[in-house]
Amino acid sequence: MALVTIGALWKNEDKNGKTYLSGRINDDLKIYIFKNGPSRNPNAPQYTIYEAADHGSRSKPKSEGYKKEEPEDVPF
Repeated sequence: MALVTIGALWKNEDKNGKTYLSGRINDDLKIYIFKNGPSRNPNAPQYTIYEAADHGSRSKPKSEGYKKEEPEDVPF
């Protein structure tokens, strides 16, 4: 399987010192990636991707069912 680069991510710190990722996909879509909080559900995702609403967003980010939490560490 060939891999095709569609974007890049940068590691950032918020004002509280917590880490998150931000970047662009195809130079068009600005995204943020945050670590989810602890869950008892083994199938729950560890991270959630948000589209920047202030960047010509096509839709509003859906955060229902996920607790938005700044990541403490990013394993990649």
